[in-house]
Amino acid sequence: MLIHNSYFIRASIFFIFLLSISSCKWFGGKENGQINTGTAEDFKSVKIVRFEEELFKIAPNNLLEGLQALRKKNPDFYDIYFERVLQVTSNAGDYNSYTPLVLDFLTNKYVKGLYDTTQSHFPDLKQFESEMNKAMKNYVKHFPDSTVPTIYTFISEFGNQAFTFEKCLGVGIDMYLGVDYPYYKSSDLNFPAFMVERFTPKNMVINAVNVMSTDLMTELPQNGFLLDHMIYYGKSCYFMEKILPFRKQYELINYSKENWEWCELNEGRIWEFFVGKELLFSPGMLDFKKYLEDAPTTSGMPAGAPGKVGVWTGWMIVRKYMDENPDVSLSELMKMDNSRAILEGSGYKPRVIK
Repeated sequence: MLIHNSYFIRASIFFIFLLSISSCKWFGGKENGQINTGTAEDFKSVKIVRFEEELFKIAPNNLLEGLQALRKKNPDFYDIYFERVLQVTSNAGDYNSYTPLVLDFLTNKYVKGLYDTTQSHFPDLKQFESEMNKAMKNYVKHFPDSTVPTIYTFISEFGNQAFTFEKCLGVGIDMYLGVDYPYYKSSDLNFPAFMVERFTPKNMVINAVNVMSTDLMTELPQNGFLLDHMIYYGKSCYFMEKILPFRKQYELINYSKENWEWCELNEGRIWEFFVGKELLFSPGMLDFKKYLEDAPTTSGMPAGAPGKVGVWTGWMIVRKYMDENPDVSLSELMKMDNSRAILEGSGYKPRVIK
């Protein structure tokens, strides 16, 4: 299959932490005037737009008029899709500059084959919609002054799992075709085997809620300490824990049950390792990123340690902080950017199990 690298960017692969699409701070609501005046009880359902279906229904011999109508119907998502996801233009309003590229995209037999595969796998999105409805009901409860995004599904030739931008939550459904989808394992894509295991429909809602969390937090400083990163991603995990209470906790961090149990059993030793090696206030991203990266194991840790042990530990610190400070709301937590204060306020000192 031909992969058009000019058409897409790789972004938001869960816990890679190197996002190519920057999420705009929209979900906070007030600063952009997007106010939700209802309550969790008032919330009914999310709105899902099958953008890929609307795009591929456009007749090639009527492409210009079709694109103009599509942009008029979906103004919030159209520009970001063509400018930042497919990257076929820097100005979506200048149709003539990119119509030939879109024609190539829509008529390419491999892309059409991918579209047909997504339609076969997802004739509807009932399960995803059901879980997102439950998630957004929880979201509105914790963030009553915010609003719920319109969800747009799309295909990007395996470039993007999920992103937020202004009023949109984009979900790349070609990244959830299941572990048996053969092209994930091809040399063209070169996805690691452990990552392919996560390209399943059950992770759609997890990744969607995960990217929502980043819109609620202050961006990490370029020269941040390891602790800053641990708390940042720990807050994201805690957010998912509260918004997705119906999902198993180990699923939220892409762990197996055995991974989770290993961390619980060795929590004291993990913390002892970070403190003893004086890593918490290490400023060198190249030195400490191995404790945060998505991988089968964490380099430098004892055998059995799963990947991103630093993220798991940050989650436990944040959870302990919230247990010790019950008056702090989830909304307030997400705005906090002093990782040292969160650590100190948590009193986090897990005991070593002999």
